[in-house]
Amino acid sequence: MSPTAPSILDRICAAVLMILSALVLARLIFGQEWAAIPSRIMALVLKDVVMPRFGPREWVLFAVAGGLALGLWFKPGGWPDAGFALRQGAFFTAFILLMMLLREAAMTSDSVLKVGDWTTRQPPAKRYAAMWFGGHTAGILLNFGAVSLLAPLIQRGVRARPIKSPEEELRAKTRERRQISALIRGFSMVITWAPTTLTQVIIFSAIPGLDPVKVILLALVLSAVMLGVGWIEDLLTWGKPRLAIEPPEPFPWRAGLDLVFVYALLVVGAWAVVEASGVSLPQALMTVAPVMLIGWVLVQSRGGAVDSAPERLREIAVVSIPKMAREAYLLGAAGFIGISAAKLAPVDAIAVWTEQAHLPDWALLAALPIVITLCGQIALSPMMMVVFLAAVVSALPSLPAEPEYVALALSFGWALSMTASPNATGALLLAGTTGLPPTTLTWRWNGVYSITALTVFAALCWVVAGG
Repeated sequence: MSPTAPSILDRICAAVLMILSALVLARLIFGQEWAAIPSRIMALVLKDVVMPRFGPREWVLFAVAGGLALGLWFKPGGWPDAGFALRQGAFFTAFILLMMLLREAAMTSDSVLKVGDWTTRQPPAKRYAAMWFGGHTAGILLNFGAVSLLAPLIQRGVRARPIKSPEEELRAKTRERRQISALIRGFSMVITWAPTTLTQVIIFSAIPGLDPVKVILLALVLSAVMLGVGWIEDLLTWGKPRLAIEPPEPFPWRAGLDLVFVYALLVVGAWAVVEASGVSLPQALMTVAPVMLIGWVLVQSRGGAVDSAPERLREIAVVSIPKMAREAYLLGAAGFIGISAAKLAPVDAIAVWTEQAHLPDWALLAALPIVITLCGQIALSPMMMVVFLAAVVSALPSLPAEPEYVALALSFGWALSMTASPNATGALLLAGTTGLPPTTLTWRWNGVYSITALTVFAALCWVVAGG
């Protein structure tokens, strides 16, 4: 099927996703509560539309969601809980779709490509930090598109010169391993703080009273710590980097300033929506993203990166958005499952157990990322676990620590699953992009890092939570 000739199913997928997003925005931004029920209906319709493309993973999620919905049906007073879970699932679906629109604009941006290419061509001494920061900063706008953009550039760069001996082949494989590992480590940590990620939306929705500034500052400090942990692990594993043979390439300042301007517009636009409507920052970003998409594509058309702005926007609407339907469904279904499971969970019994166990606060905080990571080994989605644990923790009579620390522990668990679990979305996407097995990308290449990161995080919990 040609990209310019989408199928009827593609057109239906696009229409359903855009209507669903419009209904969610109508309720959140403009206070149109009547849109809540139609948005739930569209979420169910999306399931029917995507079903012909289901794989084993989607069918498992569908069966689990159906079982939990049945459990809520028979639970006294459970039907409103099911409605709430479905509404949140629709919200998560709309959020990830609208955020991925930014990726579509960024993927055709000359500035993004120039900065990304420069990042992968850094000399050995700066390579780890460059790839870490490249994945981290690109993830704010591109989300998982950062992996899809930078990983092929890494593989192209390590084999830019002819390989004539086994020693050169070994060096190329080592460079590939080190750079891809730094990329996924840096990218994973952006979800601990960036409001453009689904992680922050879920956690802020589930845990009341969070201070967003404190959450961001704590997460940025933790990201810096994990940058150090990864850099030290890389240095101990591979030794001191060799000296660069060629001088480093100059930074593409024009492209870099263009991206800074894009980030600034995103922040200013979201802040204006927050001030005007009083909504949360993630909700404001949902409103700004489509406007940013149109404006960015128009600018690209004037600069020659895109031949025709209307044609590119049409391509995004009828070709790119349908390709997002399966991922949007997966995330919406995982959200529904996590919330429904929390509504059915014996929260009172869990609260009694935690009190009787007399576990210190730091141990409970440290346990959250461990549980998320371990469940990821048996293909339980980190998103599903974060939604479930956030709902359970928020339902306890008292939080095990300050809410910002709980939020940080949950988001860190989700981030670490990308380097520790071969079933996490980030690992699967990176495997599909690079052709490398997900077990190689996680257990073999990042196993030591993940265990070390968990240990360091537990020590930090002991320090800050009064161990």
